[in-house]
Amino acid sequence: MLLSLILFAFALFSFWLFSQKRNQTSSCLIFEEKFCKLGKEVYLKGEFAGIGFLLPKGAKVFAPFRAALSLTPVFNLPVKEGYKQYPAVSLTYLDGSKKSLGIAFKKMDILIDKEREVEKGEALGLASEEKIEALGDYNLFLSFADYHGKGIRYSAKNFWQFFLQK
Repeated sequence: MLLSLILFAFALFSFWLFSQKRNQTSSCLIFEEKFCKLGKEVYLKGEFAGIGFLLPKGAKVFAPFRAALSLTPVFNLPVKEGYKQYPAVSLTYLDGSKKSLGIAFKKMDILIDKEREVEKGEALGLASEEKIEALGDYNLFLSFADYHGKGIRYSAKNFWQFFLQK
């Protein structure tokens, strides 16, 4: 009887431990899981440009991979009169591929005060409610480019691979 009780308690504890670990694991690398699914494909001039998000104020934005962080870039979005610049941060891969992820926003509380290498999963900033007018109903926009600013063409289907854990 005592052995049965001990085995039952062990099984119960193992189940609880497994469920705690599973609840802490997210397949989304750049936001909390509940926000990753809010992304919508954005097309500019008929071509896929990236993913737009309408995040709630205070939603955390994380580095989806280990990268060199640049705090000074601007993101140019086409508008009727030409282009409009928006603030952005850039994450450049450290693998020598010269690819980078641009994170454009109207306003974001940046949590890192200097340019440096950031680790995968490190918090970069907090979303604000201010929208990027050139895109419509989004307050954050993600796009890839090569080091020289030339567009890298990713299909929307393949784009998500950069934000989901394998």
